[in-house]
Amino acid sequence: MKITLGIEMGEQKVSVNLGFEALESMNYSLRDIPENSELFEILSHHASHNIRSNIAGKKNLPLERIMSLASDDSDEVRTSVVNNEVFQKNATLDQIKSILAKGQSAGENVVSSASYFKKVSADDIEKAIDELDNPGPRLLQYAAQSYDFSTEFIQKFTTHEDADIAATAKETIKSRAEY
Repeated sequence: MKITLGIEMGEQKVSVNLGFEALESMNYSLRDIPENSELFEILSHHASHNIRSNIAGKKNLPLERIMSLASDDSDEVRTSVVNNEVFQKNATLDQIKSILAKGQSAGENVVSSASYFKKVSADDIEKAIDELDNPGPRLLQYAAQSYDFSTEFIQKFTTHEDADIAATAKETIKSRAEY
């Protein structure tokens, strides 16, 4: 992908080719407005996961592309998608399951954001976590401290073999009882 910056001042016109590092810096300043939707679509295909990650958080990225980025190879991109409110409104259970199965930060963000999903309930996410073959300890710890999940679900973690997960679940249960 070739990126060219054009600058005009009166009759004077200058254009310069930009590399990915310059684009990564500029990328954060691109306003998330409908007029930039086409630009976001193009940049969402860039080879740099940093550029795709920034673009994945834009509300004005076309919906189809947001949903496609949910299965990106980069955890950073998937994490950004999970935080995108457009994704949260439109995510399917299959997409949530896929993100959870890949683990890493994106899966942890699903757990942390469970109540923000409109088409997938916290109960559905609890079941998806239960169905995981080998969930990472950090994901389970996030689940054990989530106020979005049921007490019954968290109770299961109080006897987990990992001491940190068990302690976190016990603290969450205790904290809920104190309210």
